[in-house]
Amino acid sequence: MDNLSNKLSNHFSYCWEKLCRQAISGISINSFNFGLARKWWGNVSKNERLEIDLIAESTDGRALLVGACKWTENENASRLIFELEEKVSKLPFAVNKTIIYCLFLKKRARDKVEQMIYLPEDVNKMLR
Repeated sequence: MDNLSNKLSNHFSYCWEKLCRQAISGISINSFNFGLARKWWGNVSKNERLEIDLIAESTDGRALLVGACKWTENENASRLIFELEEKVSKLPFAVNKTIIYCLFLKKRARDKVEQMIYLPEDVNKMLR
């Protein structure tokens, strides 16, 4: 049962990320229109590799939408945003772009942040 529970949790996390990327693709936020959202991973230095759950570039190339997708409970939103900011600071293609951070969470975070937080009901509305 534990093995099945872990596999289900991983499967739900994978599906959640995919749904979030679909929901964001083509959206307008803060007067920027965003293109196709995708997962990003790559080397940022000889010894460091990063992974970002969701990233989309604006159609005019001036902004990046960067997000973390978490299908867990009791998340610390401030920590997640800090981690995203750290990752983005290492991306050479993010220089001189407006960065918009967002979180996609299963449940409300235990703390409040100024960034956008999307819950399942929000993602569902965006997919319609």
